[in-house]
Amino acid sequence: MYTKTITGINGLIRTACLLCMCLVANVSVANETNMIVLFGDSLTFGDNNNFNGPVSQGVGSGRTGNDGLSPPLPPSDKLDDLLDSEFRESTVINWGVGGTSTESGTSRILSNLSSSLNDHTADNFYILILYGTNDFNFGLSPSTTGFNIQLMIDRARSLGFTPIIGTLTPRSDRNVSDYNAQVVANANFRGAPVVDHFTRFLQDGNGGLDLLDLEFFSGNPIRLHPTDEGYDVIAQTWFDQYLENEIVAIPQTPTLAPVIRLLLDD
Repeated sequence: MYTKTITGINGLIRTACLLCMCLVANVSVANETNMIVLFGDSLTFGDNNNFNGPVSQGVGSGRTGNDGLSPPLPPSDKLDDLLDSEFRESTVINWGVGGTSTESGTSRILSNLSSSLNDHTADNFYILILYGTNDFNFGLSPSTTGFNIQLMIDRARSLGFTPIIGTLTPRSDRNVSDYNAQVVANANFRGAPVVDHFTRFLQDGNGGLDLLDLEFFSGNPIRLHPTDEGYDVIAQTWFDQYLENEIVAIPQTPTLAPVIRLLLDD
């Protein structure tokens, strides 16, 4: 009886020590919060056939992922879900404005990012730039698109953001390779990481068209905006090629099951 009592006390002491170690481990790790801004045109805003709201200047701008507002914005909502499932502490903000060019991006990036800084706090700041698919329609050459990418990189950095540049996704009505070449070259010139959405879409097969909705513009059938699955691929590509290694996962609370088994064994 005496021996059993001592053993029980030792078990309780070991249990208490293990619990204290768990508490200390959790307290010693400071969970950093991250602001992730999606910046671009309708590919960032989230337009496709399932979108139930108007796509116009300013609509949806500055909204956070999974904010409960209607219509949902797939690029930010899906990335927010993904980061949450991977235990990355982040606030995802959508500054996509449909139908705009990179010139629009250069003119509004400082005000948009300043607004986000005023509305949200964070330890680290990232901006994911996916811009340029409309530049051809505005008469902007690939080299001009590349120069505008440089301007956005510099202006984002001036406010403390780390810019990550995405390549344009394919579209059925024209080849975007010349624009992507300039996007990549100018991002590299400014030392900004590049995430290759274009290649990821091509890997899906059929030139990536399986991930693009069939839509009609002035009566002409065009595949331009990603399907809902396509937006999943964009979110996953941002994560796989950059965010996974950059943003540290939140340490999970250790289970008490082993501790309970130790106590029962004693």
